[in-house]
Amino acid sequence: MNETPLGPIPAPGRAPPSLTRLAHDPAALHRAAEAFEAMFLAEMLSHAGLGETPEAFGGGVGEDAFGSMLVQEQAKMLAARGGIGIGDRLRAASWRGRVRQVLDLLDEERALIQRGDLRGLAGLAPRSRAALEELTAAAEPEARNGEPELAEIRESATRNRRLLGAMME
Repeated sequence: MNETPLGPIPAPGRAPPSLTRLAHDPAALHRAAEAFEAMFLAEMLSHAGLGETPEAFGGGVGEDAFGSMLVQEQAKMLAARGGIGIGDRLRAASWRGRVRQVLDLLDEERALIQRGDLRGLAGLAPRSRAALEELTAAAEPEARNGEPELAEIRESATRNRRLLGAMME
């Protein structure tokens, strides 16, 4: 791996460890999404002229430094109160990714059942359980708004259970 000022560059096709951790920790994802939105808002506010000191006050290096700190704090407050929705979109994308992961595992489970591969099915169980636990741990607004996705998961799991029951008879 190559090094950058921000840390190691991951191999192609692999997420950086910090992103992988965020994908498995809804609280950390929420904090990171809010921090990202605050950073974005601070940039937008500073480009809009907020924090610039009017020449009537004399200006100076100190005033400029405190002006930028004020903009950063205002941006943090805006982001904490919902901001402009960037954080919500990042969290929703993570939710959809977790839903997709569970649906993919259910598809893999169905294929194993259809082939009669009970050993493969037993090997898949821990991954499926972990993915479902991650999904249910995301008890945030996107989980409540995700009823269609949850219904699709329930339907797929029920179909697999029936298929396995029929195979075992």
